[in-house]
Amino acid sequence: PDDVGLVPRTPHVPLLTDVLGGGTNAGVRFAVDDVTPATEPLPTEDVGGVWAALLDGTIEAFGTDHARVLSGAAHYHPFAHAVQRAFDDHRPLRMSPDAVWLTLTNGFALHIEHNAEALRGRFVAHQGRRTLAVPDDQPWPERIAAFTSKLADELGEGRWRLLVCDFSTTTAVDRTASEVVMMGAFKRYFDYLAAAVCGIPEIELLGTVDDWRSIRERIEIFAEYGLEHWVAALRPLADVWVETAAGRPDRRFWRAVYKPQAVYAASLVRGWLTQLFPYLDGGVPNPTIGSGGPHTGFIYDPITIKQLPTGRTLVPVRSTSLVSYELLGGLAGVTQDDAGWLQAVSGWAVGKRPFSVILDRLEAARDPVPEEPGEAPHVEVDERADWRARIAGVPAHLTELAARLGSVSLHGGRWRLRPAEAFAPLRQSAEDDDVPLVHNHASAFADLSDGRVACFVAVRPIRGADYDWWVVILGPTERLTDGTSVVAKGIEAFLTRVLDEGDRPFCDEPDFAPESALAEVQRW
Repeated sequence: PDDVGLVPRTPHVPLLTDVLGGGTNAGVRFAVDDVTPATEPLPTEDVGGVWAALLDGTIEAFGTDHARVLSGAAHYHPFAHAVQRAFDDHRPLRMSPDAVWLTLTNGFALHIEHNAEALRGRFVAHQGRRTLAVPDDQPWPERIAAFTSKLADELGEGRWRLLVCDFSTTTAVDRTASEVVMMGAFKRYFDYLAAAVCGIPEIELLGTVDDWRSIRERIEIFAEYGLEHWVAALRPLADVWVETAAGRPDRRFWRAVYKPQAVYAASLVRGWLTQLFPYLDGGVPNPTIGSGGPHTGFIYDPITIKQLPTGRTLVPVRSTSLVSYELLGGLAGVTQDDAGWLQAVSGWAVGKRPFSVILDRLEAARDPVPEEPGEAPHVEVDERADWRARIAGVPAHLTELAARLGSVSLHGGRWRLRPAEAFAPLRQSAEDDDVPLVHNHASAFADLSDGRVACFVAVRPIRGADYDWWVVILGPTERLTDGTSVVAKGIEAFLTRVLDEGDRPFCDEPDFAPESALAEVQRW
């Protein structure tokens, strides 16, 4: 009605200031429309569910002065929704200056977002986005307040005070909400970064001054082998290590070991730790070497911790048996003592080398277009159909190789590894048809480009019960005898030598020494 008048506050309906304790303004209450007020309460839901719906369920923290709100209204503007339900349902409406100002500043934020470049000069002097970083080691309300404090420094105290809620009714939640709106208003001009503020409380440098001085001297030898740039980056670090061991630690230096405070921003490593690795994982040269130093506060170009190598070295070891081994040595891991001190510790291990390592190397090293293997010239192949049934079999490693890779050409066609169907026993005598093949045959499985063939021979060590596979190389007119030289005791050893050879077959190297002669064992 037109004759709406002011009515005094009644004790049984508290004002917002009473509910929240947010100020001293008593407020006013007055009649508006002559309607019968609704008496049934509306359904409500937990306010956390509203935030979860708006943030797709990813809730880390939220603030509220009221645990429950009207249900089913997460995607409506709350102020407009309050007015709409009050009007439609004949319900009393309470308005706070905070709710009205948040509605208005949200509209202002949208205006800046849609006209960011046109208004840029009114708010900031820089182009693009400037990063505002605050520590992430405090609760979110304090973090948000820290962001807006930095915004106030950029925009000016006057604008900041105009935008945030600071009314007599304002609670801590109201103020934080208005600070978030303020951040949103200027998101086209600023990136907001909650940076990890971490650090190492103490460092204990073990060893003597002489130990660290020895490291300082030893690194110079690396420069003699093409690592001058790395040594140049290491020298200033090693100098500080020596000074620290002598009881003169430089805290600025040690604070920069991982992430200097000036670049706490991000997950990237920019401290001098990066300079200890000349190569990254996968053998990639470390591009950060020498990118910083004392003149930059020991801040270097960034890399991630996952780009660093594992800190362990793998060494293949051949055995006179069919078994090959791998030695692994270096740093084993990180220990933690009862007081919580962390320390990287060394270790080593030995394991059987999987044949798949050889297959991977073969696949990587094979010629792009392998030649089809053929019979070696002038070498007579035994055509007796049942030869496979009368020899000891085919080495499992060759079966696995053929199944995965088929025919393999290596070193520009110098070697050709045959597919399984091309393995063939070589006839060694025209008069031995009645002699079991296992006693006088070598089975060809690889060819050299000069006509020689590599053959596997089944042998049984004198004191052993199981047979092994040894490899011999025969020329076109050679026969298998007790004096035939063994070039490898095992298929794996043979393939490793082929992969590692230089510009000639490994067996033709001047310093190559055969493993033994077949006479040392009993042929199967």
